[in-house]
Amino acid sequence: ALLGEGSRAFLVPPESPDLARAAGALAQEWGKAPITVGSGGSIPIVGQFKNLFGVDTLLIGFALDDDRVHSPNEKYDLACFHKGTRSWVRILDALA
Repeated sequence: ALLGEGSRAFLVPPESPDLARAAGALAQEWGKAPITVGSGGSIPIVGQFKNLFGVDTLLIGFALDDDRVHSPNEKYDLACFHKGTRSWVRILDALA
């Protein structure tokens, strides 16, 4: 594997209409507003989408605190999988 320079950091503006639509869709499915946090700095394609196409990328996770993501004993609750699937339907509908 070759190591590259990675990706420049960027921020999705908090007043972004797409962020508001996605947050509304998530709130409909989960019954409460989502929490927004910065992430994706180690995912080079995220910055490339912004640089090449001028579009923001929303990284949306459905894991629980005890899922131990990317660890040897990682887990993922089936209920979160189903709610995540329904969330994506709502998000895509809101962004269409």
